[in-house]
Amino acid sequence: MAWRMERAIDLLKTCREMPPSRKRTKCVASAFTRLKELSEKTVLLQARERDDAKWYARVSHAAKQRQLPSELQGKAYAVPREKAPAHHDVFDFPYWSDLTRDADSNEGCIINGPMDICSAEQARGLHFCNYDFGRCVPVDVFVWQTAPPSMPFLTKLGGTPYRPESVPWPTDKQGRPFTFVAQICFLDSMSIIPVTLPGDVMLVFFRSSDSFSGWNDEVYVEWWKIGLDEPMRPEDCPMPSFTVPELTGVLHRTYDFPDAGDIFESEGHDAADLIATTQATKIGTETFFIQGDPRTSDEETLICALRSLAPSGPWPFVDLPELPESRDSPQQTKHTIEADGWSRYSMLFGDCGCMYFFQGIGGITKASGDCY
Repeated sequence: MAWRMERAIDLLKTCREMPPSRKRTKCVASAFTRLKELSEKTVLLQARERDDAKWYARVSHAAKQRQLPSELQGKAYAVPREKAPAHHDVFDFPYWSDLTRDADSNEGCIINGPMDICSAEQARGLHFCNYDFGRCVPVDVFVWQTAPPSMPFLTKLGGTPYRPESVPWPTDKQGRPFTFVAQICFLDSMSIIPVTLPGDVMLVFFRSSDSFSGWNDEVYVEWWKIGLDEPMRPEDCPMPSFTVPELTGVLHRTYDFPDAGDIFESEGHDAADLIATTQATKIGTETFFIQGDPRTSDEETLICALRSLAPSGPWPFVDLPELPESRDSPQQTKHTIEADGWSRYSMLFGDCGCMYFFQGIGGITKASGDCY
């Protein structure tokens, strides 16, 4: 960590000699991001030793003026909250941020993999200390890895759901089994959900590959608490009716700024709303709704979103530098998506859609979906 600070301090010294400009702002934001994992006290002490206290005082004052949560004061937006995740693997933002430092962060994007998270966070960092972003809503965003989960109840796509072996598998009215699609574990995120949940782990089943809208009982949701005596085994699961990727969630703690879209747009960012509010598989009460908020009642609380998966480019997953060549089609040099939009590494809800889950009165979880 010390060498990171040295590099950032040197960058700050260089910035101080530059005249006010957009380039100077970017330079300062870069140093600010690199120091974000350090405590405010340590940062200030090191800065004073190098005669940079004036800049840090400005950042701290700006944060206090915005009345941000205490854990944000004097720091950047993507910082750990009061309790570190105890179950999920955690996204190593400093590592990936350094790796993608020269990537283009001018355009908002849908979050599929680590590069997308860094693009959004770096774009935010360019303007964080120059603007009041308004409301900040804590969210836990997930990217994916191909390695299996360390515990069977963690967030994942496909595979074996965490449910009792003795409970009948969900079926449609004709008795045909649903296909298990996703499992969202809330154990590390209870503090950011303002309603009581029916359990610790939410399971999502589809009747068919195009059931994401949630209409006409096309989606089945159930909840379970951890500590099951006899959880289901792979051999207990029926054959899925379509291919579902088997991936494990890696958690990134951050904040969404639903009122800041105009700020990023005024600074020349394309798809600015996707920088202010992430569109991703995530836990939290804020998300980017593609076709607008579908809620019809104020008594429904958004608890999570499940986003289409359409990986591309380098590092589609945190443990996979590129998609493998397709073994099924020698004519294709890269991984191909099946006709219904589902494959080993892809999960498409219509045209890159998203599902939203709301907790309502009586413990009922409502699912809704839309797409572009």
